[in-house]
Formats: sequence, C-alpha cells, structure tokens
Amino acid sequence: MSWRYLGDKAWAQYWVFNIIKTTFELGLWKYEELESLVLQLFTKLESISTLENATILDVKKGVLSRWPKYILKMAQLMMLCREQVSEICVHIAVLVNDHVFESCINRSSNPNPLNLSQCVERLFFNDNHKSEQIYSVITRFLMKSNRIEDNLTDEILNTDQLKGFRSEIRRRIKTENLQRNLVDLFHFITDANKDIWMTSMKFNNQFTP
Repeated sequence: MSWRYLGDKAWAQYWVFNIIKTTFELGLWKYEELESLVLQLFTKLESISTLENATILDVKKGVLSRWPKYILKMAQLMMLCREQVSEICVHIAVLVNDHVFESCINRSSNPNPLNLSQCVERLFFNDNHKSEQIYSVITRFLMKSNRIEDNLTDEILNTDQLKGFRSEIRRRIKTENLQRNLVDLFHFITDANKDIWMTSMKFNNQFTP
C-alpha cells in the first residue's frame, strides 16, 4: 500500500513483475517451481487489486481531485502491471506445456515417455490447480471490469496540469500488449469442457471488486 503514502514514487510492484517476466525470458524458471510461483502471484495480486479499488473510490469521491497526476500515474502503473502479469501467465502456460512435451520424448534421460493421451491429460488446460488459478487472474485482474483507467474522466484530463496531453495519456494507457497476451492465453486455456468464467468463480472470494 506504499502508493497511499508515496504516490507515483513507488513502482516496486511493476519492477517485481518485470523481473519475474525477464527471468522467464532468460529460461531461469523450472517446472517444479511453478506451483509456488502461481500461488504467490495469485496472492500478491489481491493486494494490488485492493489498492486499485481504494483509489477508484477516492477518485469517485473527489478526494484526489487536486492530484490528477497521481491518478494518471496510478492508471499507468495498473496497466503496466497487467501487461507484465499477462506475459508471466503466458510464460507459465508455455513452460507447463514444454515440460509435458519433454515427457513424451523417448531419450536416455526419459526411458519411459508418456503416450499421447497421457500428454494431453497433463497439458496446461488440464493442469487443474495452475490453470484455475490463472483463470482467476485473467477474469479478476487482467480483465477486471472496473479499472482505474476507466475512471479517467474528462474533468480529470482537462485540468491545467494535464491539458494538452489527453491523446498521449490515452495512448500510453490503452496499449495493445495486454490484448495480444490475452489472446495467447485464451489459446492455451481453451477447452470445450471448461468455461473460464465459471471456473474462475471458484476463487470469487479473492480480488474483491
């Protein structure tokens, strides 16, 4: 909750997600470590969502009307965090499927490879614990219906401090990276026998809207 006191000087949340994403890109994560990572990711996002919800309430009450830049920076932080988290989720899905693929290859280090049906059973969308946690991250954070950027009203954007930067603000906040990552995630988790929205409801006690 450092943002409540330090404002736009506190970007630790973004950099933590950025480091995790970068270590995935460098191939430093192992399949055996994903269980703990998914649990920690799911838990930490709850506090970030709580921060966003509290800020939205303050915006609606007019408490932050004197600090439009604070609101803007918070919107940028949330959007960037969503981008980073979406990429992390893609990396998690890829690593799970890569591990399954390796388990199907007959080689000296794997003399008893899995058959095709066993491989399918272990793919990401059938890995119930990991996939269901990711389902909830998608529906309760990445695709959250009430976001801080949706509360950037014309009144806020027309203040003297931000006037003339409206198009830049919209461009920076509404990026294509999150949408592209979500498309990739849906490709990984799509299964005719599972509904992402119903599955995520199992975690409806988290990320209170």
